[in-house]
Amino acid sequence: MEADVEGLIGASRHERSAERLNYRNGYRERSLDTRLGSLQLRIPKLRQGSYFPPFLEPRKTAEKALVTVIQEAWIGGISTRRVAGDGPQWHLKEPGFQAVQGHR
Repeated sequence: MEADVEGLIGASRHERSAERLNYRNGYRERSLDTRLGSLQLRIPKLRQGSYFPPFLEPRKTAEKALVTVIQEAWIGGISTRRVAGDGPQWHLKEPGFQAVQGHR
């Protein structure tokens, strides 16, 4: 992330440069949940504009797709029992009632 931000700004941290386009403005603390546990990230902030690490986008897109599938299944009237029956072919565990009802 540091290298990405340095490329966007045009200078490294604390460097004075005529090519500098922007300045840093601290960090945002974010949590990234993985299968191996939770990681605490320090995402650099910029004074003008914003920076979001590109490796966090796919996770957000995948989560949106999963929520959409659950919503469509619920609207289509697919029961948790049916998903439990078909779940192994989708590599899914049996969803609980709260998981399906919570994504209206």
